Amino acid sequence: MTLLSKNAELVGFRLALLAIVCWSSAFLVARFLLGGDARVDPVSLVFYRFLIGSAAILGYAAWRKESLRFRSLREFMQMLAVAFFMLFLMSLLFFIGQQTASAITAALFLESGPAIIAIVWKLIRRHPTERREILAVGCGLLGCMFVLNMISMRGFHYGFASWLGQLALIGSAVSWVIGSAIGRKLMAAPNRVVLMGYCELASAVMVIPFLLIFHSQLIIPAGWDAWGAIVLLGLVPTAAAFIAWSEAMPRVSLWKLGLLQNLSPVFTLLGAWLFLGEHLSFYNILGIILVLAGLRMASPPKGRRSAGRHPQ
Repeated sequence: MTLLSKNAELVGFRLALLAIVCWSSAFLVARFLLGGDARVDPVSLVFYRFLIGSAAILGYAAWRKESLRFRSLREFMQMLAVAFFMLFLMSLLFFIGQQTASAITAALFLESGPAIIAIVWKLIRRHPTERREILAVGCGLLGCMFVLNMISMRGFHYGFASWLGQLALIGSAVSWVIGSAIGRKLMAAPNRVVLMGYCELASAVMVIPFLLIFHSQLIIPAGWDAWGAIVLLGLVPTAAAFIAWSEAMPRVSLWKLGLLQNLSPVFTLLGAWLFLGEHLSFYNILGIILVLAGLRMASPPKGRRSAGRHPQ
């Protein structure tokens, strides 16, 4: 097992935080592209996003003069597995779930689901699980519910979906955890940036059959503003975010990475407040505090931070 130093985990946290900040911008861009008079359809947007993202990542790797070749057939197969679970299947199931669930319900599954599933998986496998880990995940979940206005002054708003929608949202979170677990081993490779670029390229290819099936519902973007937003989506919350995330994965425990995802709706909320003029309620602020408190609980007590165990 590889020993993780305190510094390695700190670097991983910072990289994951950078990725989440980048991901948060996807909400604002997608709202512009899909809201009101839609400038593009969701399936095409997933395709454009991963295609542009993969080109940017592989171009970045080529600029760094990294080899774009796979080191083995096993590495190629692992890349396909990560692309399928972490990107393609997660996106597809999340999209299906969104059709029958409210936006806040879907967001809660996506942001808090991975941390909860990772902790449950640790318990099932009887890995050492401390009380503070469970409390941290619970605190983050509650904070997310406040941030997403699932709990507000008007009460509790869940918005039950059909059983298919609920299963799809759960499946989306499970798929992300499976992809992250496989990706942890893959992203320990020295060519992890190249591998992430191929993951996004493979995901774009996996979307093509759906483009053919739903060809009558496709919306071709028109105008520099629509294409500019699509390119921005491909460069920032796709290319830059996944480069940072791939560098964080070998350094930070899986459940902590899941917990960090609770920051995504926090940054999205702050972005909507700053750029869209949306109101911040008392419950939103309370939620932000709870999310930060959960992250603080995830940090080991002083004296136990030194070289640690392999992240689980």
